[in-house]
Amino acid sequence: VILPPEVADFIAKTAPELAQRYGIDIPGLTSPAKEQATDSAPPEQVIALGTPRSITTPYGSMEVSATPEVVELDSLRLASGALQPRDRSRAESDIGIRERAVALDPARLMPGRVSDNGAPMVAADGTILSGNGRALSIAQVYRDRALKAQADRYRAALGPVAANMREPVLVSRLAPMAQEEMVRFADLSNRPAVAAMSATERAVRDARAASDDIMGLYQGGAFTSPQNR
Repeated sequence: VILPPEVADFIAKTAPELAQRYGIDIPGLTSPAKEQATDSAPPEQVIALGTPRSITTPYGSMEVSATPEVVELDSLRLASGALQPRDRSRAESDIGIRERAVALDPARLMPGRVSDNGAPMVAADGTILSGNGRALSIAQVYRDRALKAQADRYRAALGPVAANMREPVLVSRLAPMAQEEMVRFADLSNRPAVAAMSATERAVRDARAASDDIMGLYQGGAFTSPQNR
């Protein structure tokens, strides 16, 4: 059908507005709203599996090469002895692991530049040298039905490679190194990059956080007494 020029011009000018107003798709036409949404959509993160990366410990004391891989959770081993400078038997550790599982953010478990965050760092034999707590949080989201949403988000972030795996985990596998090098790497990876507060600095911080409402709960005597807990 050949339309008169003035009719064709009218349709060309009004079609985008009508499409946007009534939510209809017109072949060959992209509405401003859809165009804006497409432009603002975040790019899909691509994990360069199998490509070695340079990793450094906090403070840059040690630099190593590690390769991102997606493996089954049960192929990993928690570190122990000299390879585990943290006390994972404490109740505080269990609480932290649970809190991280509930608030699991896949973006924070991608391969990073520094060894104390991102995907767990594992030795050639699967021993986790840095990120034991992160691995335990990932294990919880897979094995606790209440955390299925977190598990699904994490699995989706790993991409198609994780589709047919039972409990996929993204790790950074270190190049082979001697035992003493692994001990040093594990130790350096568990040292905070930010200097710890002194006792005086912590006291000042806590005093500032103590509002009148909190201080009004004080029952007298020692702060650690049962009535003040």
